[in-house]
Amino acid sequence: RQGFDMAQLMIDLLNDDSLAGDLGFNFEQEFDKNSVYWIGMGSGGRAITELLLAGNPVPSGIIFDSTPDDLQPYLADNETYAFEQKAFDRIFLDENLDNFALDAVTSLPARTAWIYSNGDPQHPQESFYSGANIIENIEGSWITDRNQNGHVFINQDIQLAEQSVQFLLSGNVGE
Repeated sequence: RQGFDMAQLMIDLLNDDSLAGDLGFNFEQEFDKNSVYWIGMGSGGRAITELLLAGNPVPSGIIFDSTPDDLQPYLADNETYAFEQKAFDRIFLDENLDNFALDAVTSLPARTAWIYSNGDPQHPQESFYSGANIIENIEGSWITDRNQNGHVFINQDIQLAEQSVQFLLSGNVGE
């Protein structure tokens, strides 16, 4: 949960001018609060969903990279996903996991991307589809199934990283 807490702190620092000084931060760079972009890789995408559910301002753009949205498929396979099930118990306690899914979010920016692979062995494939279905209904969004045998990492594929940045900044995906 420390990753979520750190992300929340960064959002708070961006939106509360006095908080940075109160905490001893001295930013030499000015931040444009109207150009904020979030990229969530793997479970970082789940943190984005939780940040939005917590009422944070919607950023200018979001990229979900290999983010499992629907957690129910993990619960259906006790043998393969025993570790994940224990983590869910620790993180979500007795909460309904559907309360933390992307379809509970009321607002997403037009520049929202969903990047995944149908050959990702780290997650049940069903966990990706609900997020992709939600994002495809947003005009201007970008969904890409990399169709590769493995987990997608936008930070390990320079072409995909460049496409992601171009999408966030312009709404277009470069080829």
